[in-house]
Amino acid sequence: MNSSVIDLVYAAEEIRREVAALGKRIEAEYRRSPPLVLSLLGGSLVFCADLVRTLTGSVRFELVQIVVQESEGQREPREIRFPISVGVEGERVLLVKDVVDTGVTEAYLEDELRELGAAEVRLAALVDMPGERKTDVRVDFPVFAGTRDGTLVGYGMKLDGHYGNLPFIGRIRAEDRSPARDGG
Repeated sequence: MNSSVIDLVYAAEEIRREVAALGKRIEAEYRRSPPLVLSLLGGSLVFCADLVRTLTGSVRFELVQIVVQESEGQREPREIRFPISVGVEGERVLLVKDVVDTGVTEAYLEDELRELGAAEVRLAALVDMPGERKTDVRVDFPVFAGTRDGTLVGYGMKLDGHYGNLPFIGRIRAEDRSPARDGG
C-alpha cells in the first residue's frame, strides 16, 4: 500500500476551517428547526463527525447504508438500510456525503427518503464534482469543488480499505497506483 504516490489536495487545517464554515452556514439555515443528519456509511463518517460537532444544540444524526447491485458494469443503488431504526416522516433531512460525482446514489436516496415521508431532503458534500453528474442532483452545502482525476483518499475516504486515516485529502493518480493493488 505504501508504494502509491499521494498528492496533497486539501490540507488538514484547510479542511477543518472549511468544515467549520459550512457548519455555520448549516446552522443559519436550520436555526428554527435542526435537521436530521444522515451520513452515508463509509467515506463520510469523519466528515459527518466533524460537521455535527460544529453545530450547537441538540442535533440528531444517524447512519445509512446503500445496497448497490452491479449490472452490465453499472452500479445501481437498490435499497437503503438504517443500522438503527430511523423515522424520517416529517423530518428535514440533511444527507452528508464524502464525494458527490454522478449523483445516482444521491438521487436514489432523495427519492426514497421522500417516499418515507421526509419533509425536506438537502445534501452536504465534502467534495462536489458537478462535472461528473448523470442526474440533476444539486449539492446544497458543498465544502470543496473537485474533478475526477485519480482517486481521493484521506479524511475518511479509502482506497481498498486503506488511507482513510489520513488527516488530509490526497489524490492517487491512476498511473501512481501500485501494480499489486491493480491485480497485475
